[in-house]
Amino acid sequence: MYLPAAAVPEGADGRGFRALRPGGGNRRGSRGAAVGGGRFRVGKRRAASAAGGRGAARDPLLPARKKPRGGWKGGRAMRRIAALCAILVLLAGCVPSVRLNERGVVQAIGIDLAEEGGYRVTMQVREAVDGAGGANQSPDDAKTMLVEETGRTMTELLARASATQGRQLFLGSVRVIVFGQEAARAGAEGPLGFFNSNHQISPATLVAVAEGEAGELIRAGEKDPALSAEGLADVLESAGKGGFSPPSRLKDLMGAANAENAAGAVTLLRYSAPDPPKSGSPSSEASSEESGTGSEARQAAEKTPAKKLSLGGAAVFVGHRMEASISPAATRGLEWTQNRAKACVLSVGDGQLGEVAAVTHRQKAKITVEMSGEVPVFDIRLEVRSTALESRLLSGGFDDRTRRYASALQEIKIRAEIEEMVASSLRRGYDLLGLSRLMRQRYPAYYEAHRENWGEALASCGYNVAVSCEIDRTGAGNR
Repeated sequence: MYLPAAAVPEGADGRGFRALRPGGGNRRGSRGAAVGGGRFRVGKRRAASAAGGRGAARDPLLPARKKPRGGWKGGRAMRRIAALCAILVLLAGCVPSVRLNERGVVQAIGIDLAEEGGYRVTMQVREAVDGAGGANQSPDDAKTMLVEETGRTMTELLARASATQGRQLFLGSVRVIVFGQEAARAGAEGPLGFFNSNHQISPATLVAVAEGEAGELIRAGEKDPALSAEGLADVLESAGKGGFSPPSRLKDLMGAANAENAAGAVTLLRYSAPDPPKSGSPSSEASSEESGTGSEARQAAEKTPAKKLSLGGAAVFVGHRMEASISPAATRGLEWTQNRAKACVLSVGDGQLGEVAAVTHRQKAKITVEMSGEVPVFDIRLEVRSTALESRLLSGGFDDRTRRYASALQEIKIRAEIEEMVASSLRRGYDLLGLSRLMRQRYPAYYEAHRENWGEALASCGYNVAVSCEIDRTGAGNR
């Protein structure tokens, strides 16, 4: 309703409007309508009474009623949250609960072939203890026991082991899975498929192969803490960081097994006694002199040395089956080409230099392929930068000439390790470097023609290895 700016008329109901002020509202601060040339505001209640009372039609010039902030929408959201909480409370009772003293925590698993067929599994199982420890026991007092069981499948033997032990076996804390060499060569598709599909097993669980029986290695952890589940995991992780073994994780092995024309590698563990000294060696003569003569000497000679754990290289898997093994030097060459030896200890020396020990701090490997006629030729180029931490030189100091000479010895050593890897894996048709993917991208026609016999084509390819090393730091300068 527009009103003249000079005067405000009486309303139809006989009541007059309040005085209006230009440019602002009334003293109550309510909104109104523009009047005349200036801007006047009329209170909502006065305008409604002037229009005919409480039930009269709303003036179109008046603003619409607003919803209160946080009112209706907030209430609807709270009702949804309450309904969701109620559903979660009801569903929580559908999951069966297991008391801690009724559960066994599996930490390490060793898998061998059973004489009657199937598998023989040896497990390191730790008793689960409540965090409070109870009245007579604390979490540190939980003991580790050995559990052995046989069965045709992993599902069957684990169910039987739970029944015989009276505990539900929990696999969520498994750190290491070790296959015996015979079981790995016979094919590990069943156990690997079980572990890969089990929601309790982490994809980062470490996998290794023992040269002998895996059960012997797992049983040794009962008395030797270095061979417990934590000890074996520490060995595998440290070897992987130092460039002595591949990553050896379950997801890496399964990824290579499911890839086309690819091979995977895991750490090969050797648990055996060291070679005894030869009868004519000075060490054997000294030991017999120290032990005395007669019965004491015979007892010392008959005493067998204790078995120790060492790295035996890597086990090569094609699919889910172990097909071959490569030496520790070839395993080191594999790590060089995959850029996984970035903190690797590199010791070199000869009769002219002495000994120099360095640690790598930068590495860059690149593999390319070109066709030479109808034969692919792969170029493996590697650049290594290292820091010299220790030296025992025959003469002089560690000057630039000595630095260049030690770098040349590093190049010779690394090139020999890579060439040994090529000879023991690629020349035998085991694609540990993923060269099939490179050929599929670079020369798809050649790969399609040799897809079915890729192993034979890989063995006949050419390989060039070029290594460049530089010792650009010393221990004192690095600090």
